Amino acid sequence: MKGYYMTFRCRLCGKTFTNGGTGDKETAWTATANAAFTASGIGPLKKLENQPLVQETHCCEDGSFGVADFLGMKWAEDGEIVADYLIGSSPCQDLPHKARWGDKK
Repeated sequence: MKGYYMTFRCRLCGKTFTNGGTGDKETAWTATANAAFTASGIGPLKKLENQPLVQETHCCEDGSFGVADFLGMKWAEDGEIVADYLIGSSPCQDLPHKARWGDKK
């Protein structure tokens, strides 16, 4: 799908990945600005339902767990970027729910 994708890079393994996005240019800009202002201690300009975190956890292909930094909302044409979770190939998929999200289900 054409659109803007939340793009992260893992500090541990160096993989660049995406975990969601939007087709709306204004939402993509607001999400990026919110992340920058939040990282600066100012806080978000406008609340968004699907706001990217400034840092995200990442399950590296070798089984390690890393911390990834939000890089921005990358524009992609059809088929250019596919998020791991959409195609079912995320290494985290095999972890029990509790290991990924805690006790609450």
